Amino acid sequence: MEERAYEVDIWHERTEPVKLSFALKGYMLCVDLTRFDGVGSPLRFLGFGHRRLHNFRRKDFSLIADARQSAHDAAVEYLRQNTGLRADRVYLLANPAICGYIFNPVSFFFCYCDGKFVATIVEVNNTFGEQKHFILPAITPSETKKKIFYVSPFISPFADFKMRIAAPDERLSIGIHTVNRRGTELKAELSGKSLSLTDAVLLKLFVKYPFYTMRVIVLIHWYALKLFFRGVPHYAKANADAAIVHATLRRDV
Repeated sequence: MEERAYEVDIWHERTEPVKLSFALKGYMLCVDLTRFDGVGSPLRFLGFGHRRLHNFRRKDFSLIADARQSAHDAAVEYLRQNTGLRADRVYLLANPAICGYIFNPVSFFFCYCDGKFVATIVEVNNTFGEQKHFILPAITPSETKKKIFYVSPFISPFADFKMRIAAPDERLSIGIHTVNRRGTELKAELSGKSLSLTDAVLLKLFVKYPFYTMRVIVLIHWYALKLFFRGVPHYAKANADAAIVHATLRRDV
């Protein structure tokens, strides 16, 4: 495994209660978490907590936001506590902040031990700044997870995520489908090809996909507006959050 840039194709397809889809081209970066601790060759157009054209900031990822330990140690310890699995190298695949602005619908922490891929920690975000984590061990690259998280006003927080995640290589292939008791409600697919992580590539991608992270959030809200005017049922966040708390309390009793 090595650090890479990925030129990506993102595809969303809503299958019920209305059919609606959109596609987006852009890019994501895959970096070693030790970069946050000053390890690795510096890049002119990529910073870690420093102002650059592209910038990764620990505060933008709740898994590694606590500065009392290194970013690498935070991810490794989270994996160990929740699965018992050991890792000695972790790579983050995500959108960096571009010109200071960032939004990641989902970020991926790929964990390795002795050069072998062992698990992925998936960090899902919503537009309210909330995040939730899911873990997929390498032995189960496709798995259904209980969502119990408010991601969209047009999807029940009690739907499930059916995740398919392969470790990144020359190609990138990831699918996260939202499913309910009737079947698949929303398909989200991410694919891409790898490029070297160099300043020349970073500048080329920025010019080709200017202000990419801003385009992502604009498109999400435009898509939501279309769903609203097409009469898709709406789940109010306050009610959904209360239902999640109630369900969690009942489960823990």
